Amino acid sequence: MARRFAMAIAAAGCALAGLACWRAPLRGIDFGSDRDPFRNEGHVDADEIRSDPVYRLVLIGDAGEPARDDATLALLGEWSNAHPKRTGVVFLGDNLYPAGLQYTGSARARGEAVLLQQIRATRARELFIPGNHDWGWTTFQRSSRGVLLNQQVFVESHGATFAPKHGCPGPVAVELLRTSKAVAGGLTVLALDLNWWLLPEAERPVCEGIASTDDFITRLRDELQQRRAENVVVVAHHPIRSGGPHGGYTRGFWTDLGVSLYYRAYSVQDLVEPHYEEMVKVLGKVLAENPPLAMVGGHDHSLQIIDGGSEARLVVVSGAASNVTGVTSIDGTLFAHAHKGFVVFDFHRAKKNRDGVLLVNVVETGRGKKPVFSLALDLAHEKAPPQPVSPKKVPAP
Repeated sequence: MARRFAMAIAAAGCALAGLACWRAPLRGIDFGSDRDPFRNEGHVDADEIRSDPVYRLVLIGDAGEPARDDATLALLGEWSNAHPKRTGVVFLGDNLYPAGLQYTGSARARGEAVLLQQIRATRARELFIPGNHDWGWTTFQRSSRGVLLNQQVFVESHGATFAPKHGCPGPVAVELLRTSKAVAGGLTVLALDLNWWLLPEAERPVCEGIASTDDFITRLRDELQQRRAENVVVVAHHPIRSGGPHGGYTRGFWTDLGVSLYYRAYSVQDLVEPHYEEMVKVLGKVLAENPPLAMVGGHDHSLQIIDGGSEARLVVVSGAASNVTGVTSIDGTLFAHAHKGFVVFDFHRAKKNRDGVLLVNVVETGRGKKPVFSLALDLAHEKAPPQPVSPKKVPAP
């Protein structure tokens, strides 16, 4: 009897351990803020980066819990205000924790103050896209009616753009740089709200011309096809790849186990969840038909640059404006660090081709004005691999 009991306990332990490991399959080195970041080495020089950029795109996510005199937003101001008329800033969702912009009272006042901190941090053009917390998402609530609209109205009343609107998935095309002799492909941002996809169908807002995920995919495919000759950056709060906790990186055995059990009744919007996994699979196929320059997200609180493979030139995770969580390297990782900061795309005129050069910079709070990691992409050759650039060669903003 005692032996049977011991065997039962052992079997239950193995089952629980398996459940926790399924929930968090990534168990590599945690490149936290207390250690050096992961870098894919092999630095080269790029002469084109010594001139001012033709256009700058700043990608900053999960900024919804700033400090009173927030150092990351101050650094954002330095980078974006260097050339404000030639700069766009994309706030990648979760613009307001814990549950979006409420209707009244102290929660409303605090929410407006937090959003104003972000809006006033820069004089550049601003685009806010929604994240799950902006929908009113909490531990036991997928959304709260009207909360997302509250933020949309408030942001746009202060001169910034909010897209996609009304809880619809998009895509919404925002042209930031027209095609020109300086950068032949220009720059267009395609904004998505993938939280719409992750909701049960009965809870999705009614959107004109989009009755199902198939309708959304058709629109996304059409936009990418029409803009295949342009430099397209697809932005969404939810990433398609990540080495952070939402990508499956361990939160610790007991937390992984708790999340695994909790998931049976609800969702924490991790990439390993079947619904999210299916979304990434479908999106990946569409992106691979006409790969954009980058697929950018937040959600995980870290800074990651990943080779995009067949789906994009690069996959970027930039969700470390307010908080940081663990991150490890995965297949294709070029840079990973759990440290506050953001990612900057600088589009430069090239001496040898009319398509230009993209310089990707990772900028970290408290690490000086220069980037901690940079790489260059030759925009004239879609198959050209990213070329790491020594940060010493990159001028301050």
